[in-house]
Amino acid sequence: MVLKSTDKRRIIRRILNEARRRARAAAPSKTIKRAMQLKIDSDIQGRIHIPQYWAVWYHDGRGPIRAKGRKLVFFANPKDDPRLAGGHPVTRGSVKHLTEKQYTAGLKRNKELKGTGLVHMFVVDFVQGAQGFHFFDRAMVGIVPIIDQIIKEEVDRVVKEIIIGTSEQKTIIIRI
Repeated sequence: MVLKSTDKRRIIRRILNEARRRARAAAPSKTIKRAMQLKIDSDIQGRIHIPQYWAVWYHDGRGPIRAKGRKLVFFANPKDDPRLAGGHPVTRGSVKHLTEKQYTAGLKRNKELKGTGLVHMFVVDFVQGAQGFHFFDRAMVGIVPIIDQIIKEEVDRVVKEIIIGTSEQKTIIIRI
């Protein structure tokens, strides 16, 4: 039996949908969960794509970061970060820098909060590394039997179509 291209893609799509369902359940980030896209590259290959440039760091972790010529700036509450007014950046090219006016306003707010124990905007030269969440690794544990079941169901469906369908060909040749 030789599977048609559409049958192969159907199998790949079903496997990827199951993998994405499991990965979404395991990923702590709502942004990552929503961003997961299925990409079918060929009849025999597909992948789950996350367009956010930082997704690999979120999954795998990252080493320490040192400021190069500028300071590293982040906010205690991301809602206060003016760079995110248009949403979180997806590509590196969409990352925005604070304007001088925004930077000065943040420093002014920090002065106002001095003595309260609160900080509005953090300005640093270095941040420690961060461990990754490894949600794909955790999500794929135990998926092999499910993939086997998907393939079995799809092959059974194709065989039934050949036997019951209007196809003139009633011989099934199986290549391994």
